[in-house]
Amino acid sequence: MFYFSTLCSGATTYILHISAVARRAKAIGVSAFKSTVEVVQGLHHSVHSHLLENRDHCAFIKAMRASDPDAAAYYLQRMVDAGEDPLFILRRMVIFASEDIGHADPRALVVATAAVDSFRFIGLPEGMYPLMQAATYLACAPKSDTVKRTIGAAKAAVSDHGNAPVPTRYRNAATGLQKELGYGEGYQYPHHHEGHIVTESALPDVLAGRRLFEPTTQGEEAELSERLRLWGRGPGDA
Repeated sequence: MFYFSTLCSGATTYILHISAVARRAKAIGVSAFKSTVEVVQGLHHSVHSHLLENRDHCAFIKAMRASDPDAAAYYLQRMVDAGEDPLFILRRMVIFASEDIGHADPRALVVATAAVDSFRFIGLPEGMYPLMQAATYLACAPKSDTVKRTIGAAKAAVSDHGNAPVPTRYRNAATGLQKELGYGEGYQYPHHHEGHIVTESALPDVLAGRRLFEPTTQGEEAELSERLRLWGRGPGDA
């Protein structure tokens, strides 16, 4: 059992799986140890990869979220050495760049997607360079969950009011009837105004004044927060 525990890196579910294989082998008269070792060696990477999704993968994401590049580098290397698909890891990093960093550092998403393209072009072993570069960049980037919160707020708004009527001034008058109904009347073309902006809400009337996007002061997101404040669209502005 110590041999299998070592080979399985202490993963309890993996050890139980191998024990079950050994019992089946013994029942048909095959050497349990010999047959089990062959099974482990043949399936090690695929089964271990599945376990990594619930162990090393979670630790990797949490290390980046905690802004710990050392731990992120360690878990990344551990996953790759264990046979995890690098493209799966990169997919998670692209998601992380938007979910946990977002506007706080817009370059994070660019770095993550560039790492995907670079790895596909290079492959292993040199593909570890863009992998590690992206992981450590994401770990060191300022963090913000504003994008995630905005998705939740937008879903809540749609759930609360469904397909609320679009204000008539924001409807395109493509036909004579639509013009008669007042479509497009009162629309203010932003480029004809100072600063190329109008402060009126484009939301349906029932949602006017409701804030869905509320940026933090994290990293470069602080600039967006200040810009909205100057436009009268910051927290507390109606």
